Amino acid sequence: MMFAPQGSFLSRQFPTQTRSSGFGTGREIGTAIAGGLAPLGGLALVANSATHSTDGVGLILLISGVLVVVFAFFDQGRKHSSFKN
Repeated sequence: MMFAPQGSFLSRQFPTQTRSSGFGTGREIGTAIAGGLAPLGGLALVANSATHSTDGVGLILLISGVLVVVFAFFDQGRKHSSFKN
């Protein structure tokens, strides 16, 4: 079974008249929540470190960067998907 790319699946949740605004609103709210809580998580990592080291934050950024590269390399949504939006 083929799975649709995430963006296509989300856009089909709304009728065509409100598709752009509904998808955009959901994305922006999610970004605001994640972007607002990320600095608090980083601060908690630094504050709970015995030496107030930023190594934990750097490790999370490194892992995130590696994941972005790996997922971008293996993304085959446009090449092999027969899904039409």
